[in-house]
Amino acid sequence: MNDSCMEDVGLLAMSDYKEIEVTFKAVVPVNATDEEIREWVEYELGNRGGMKLDNPCEGNLSASSVLIDYNV
Repeated sequence: MNDSCMEDVGLLAMSDYKEIEVTFKAVVPVNATDEEIREWVEYELGNRGGMKLDNPCEGNLSASSVLIDYNV
């Protein structure tokens, strides 16, 4: 579990949580670079405080399909 997630759980013990893996598909602008896409996804998932104003990926992240692996 990453540090930012642990900040959110506060004083609860690590044993109170399990790690899962989530894979999803999203539509992004064709002119978006890999770096811009990563920045957008991390921002939308709350893993970074902001993103560049000229990032072509805008709006809320929405997935067209989701796969969750509970057995990580």
